[in-house]
Amino acid sequence: IAAIGHDKDLQPLKGLFNEQQMITMRFEGGEQAGHLDYASFLGTAAIGIPPLPLHEYGNLYHDINVSIAPLAKTDFNMCKSSLKIQEAGFKKRAIMCSDVPLYNDIIEHGKTGILCKYGEDWKREIDAMTTQKAIDLGEALHERVKDEFNVHTINKLRVESIFR
Repeated sequence: IAAIGHDKDLQPLKGLFNEQQMITMRFEGGEQAGHLDYASFLGTAAIGIPPLPLHEYGNLYHDINVSIAPLAKTDFNMCKSSLKIQEAGFKKRAIMCSDVPLYNDIIEHGKTGILCKYGEDWKREIDAMTTQKAIDLGEALHERVKDEFNVHTINKLRVESIFR
């Protein structure tokens, strides 16, 4: 979970990783830097690690099986992109994300990823995740995003829109 400054988005996960599977997340500085102490907020099995420089950010997908993307449905958040899904898909990693329009427009629950609405959904789905399920979801997500979100496809659409 990449969780820099996302304390409101993390509310459905509060305390979820007490006596749960281990989760590794990237966080910045703890409370003294104006951010939540994510490890204590999420639970004892949550392990925070420092963020990577921007040019190395994509490398974090080499070390994970499942990306977790909780996102509160706010006006601000609904103006964001689906980049987390695209990143996971291009790296063939499974994703669990909030069941919000930004994500459920792309993810088909149980086929190309996992959609969660409430804390109990997150707990149930995290408990049910297996390595094989993560591999299968990651492969299916890759197939879903590889053409539509390919940089060459996007650039072609940009050029077409300019020269209409």
